[in-house]
Amino acid sequence: MREVHGLLRERLAFRPRCKATCRRSALLDWFRSTRHAVLFATATFWEGIDVVGDALSCVVIDRLPFPSPSEPLVAARIAALEAQGRSGFEHYMIPSAIVRLKQGFGRLIRSTTDRGVVALLDGRATSMRLRGDDRRCACPPATRIDDLALLDDLFRH
Repeated sequence: MREVHGLLRERLAFRPRCKATCRRSALLDWFRSTRHAVLFATATFWEGIDVVGDALSCVVIDRLPFPSPSEPLVAARIAALEAQGRSGFEHYMIPSAIVRLKQGFGRLIRSTTDRGVVALLDGRATSMRLRGDDRRCACPPATRIDDLALLDDLFRH
């Protein structure tokens, strides 16, 4: 994330008004009020964020949001499921990732007039079979594109 931020900072002549250490609410106020703003955020921005309208038109998800199996609570839940003869991945990790992915979509679409792009960059999203369905079935209805040139058409309508 820092590397991409550095590349964009040079390219866009970015002059931050708020450093990375400022409060989340201050970052959101800046983001909502700054035209063509770019906000790089971590998982803390997946929940409880409301940016309606054109201020937010793209959410980039770099990888599927699986919980970390090294976190003690996650490890305990997986162990409990596996002690019952159930797959921790299938019965805990996948449902958790699906909920988090839906939250990512929810950041973008906050009203009936909102529109934009969710860029899901993790190739596993189209190759994994999840609960008998592929991951797209877990996402809200959306037009799927593989060619970035098609974005112009989507935003023209």
